Amino acid sequence: MGAVTSLESAFMSTQSSIHKGASSDNILESVCAGCAVSRTALLSDSDSVALWIARSVAVYNFREFTDMSFTDIGKVLFLPVETVANIYDECRSVNLAIDNPVSIRSIDFLLDKFLSSITPSDSVNSIISTACSVYGISEKDLRDIDCRRRRISRARSVVMYAFSEIKSMSYHHVGEVFRNKQNLPATSTTVRICVDKVKNALSSLDDSDKSDCKFRKDTGLERQYESLGLAEIVRDALESKIIAPELIVKFFSDRTGFPAEKITGRNRRNPLPAIRAALINVLYERGSSYEECGSILGSRDHSTIIYAVRSLDECGLYVQFSGIEKK
Repeated sequence: MGAVTSLESAFMSTQSSIHKGASSDNILESVCAGCAVSRTALLSDSDSVALWIARSVAVYNFREFTDMSFTDIGKVLFLPVETVANIYDECRSVNLAIDNPVSIRSIDFLLDKFLSSITPSDSVNSIISTACSVYGISEKDLRDIDCRRRRISRARSVVMYAFSEIKSMSYHHVGEVFRNKQNLPATSTTVRICVDKVKNALSSLDDSDKSDCKFRKDTGLERQYESLGLAEIVRDALESKIIAPELIVKFFSDRTGFPAEKITGRNRRNPLPAIRAALINVLYERGSSYEECGSILGSRDHSTIIYAVRSLDECGLYVQFSGIEKK
């Protein structure tokens, strides 16, 4: 019981000096100062109540205020991934118990990180995979609605929110993705409650937090478009005399440096989704139907292509080019 009380005090003494986006060095420095331990001792294999408290606070703050995964945190603190995950769950319970205002922000910061890593053109399985990576959980646990550990339930709610808001899936279809141990899907009511929980968390933020954590479904796409110069590549492709789909794919491969098989394949690591969206723009403008675009891009469903086009159009990235010969 004494350890819990000390952990509460440690939270209170460190929260004011740590902010979202803080570097790992700043967090370690604040934790060491707040918990009165040296950095050498914190990162050593020594075991004491004081060091356990300091490591627990460090784990929690790394997870809440940076984009570090449990694996990354484990490498910094020399702790097993499972230990990091368990520490985080325990710390979150303590943090909620003392009504720390930081706790309401955790779901929103990870939500923003998660949503900036996906686009509407991503498949359901790809989005599930991204969520598992961001939250440090298994796909089996995420899909199992009988698994109700806090970290997993929170991630499941965020994914349901993403399916509903990004992919415009109905609650019924979202429920089909998540099943219980009897293989029965989540009900529409369950999905609605989870989605509303995320919406309520977002609406609880003050204005300054909303500017950082608000729902922006195409942030990642816009950023990658700019960094890769994809808008220029799209214009160059449309202005060229290339019409054959296989030559358009080769054009993108040459300009981006990614092999054609990766661009048309299933790998969803950034920036491949953005490159595919740009490629879809050109293929569609050159006369390929949604179904044909999906066939070119690894037999993807035409609805995926529609989402990509809509995504580009909504954030002002879609390029129309008239006056060219279509195939």
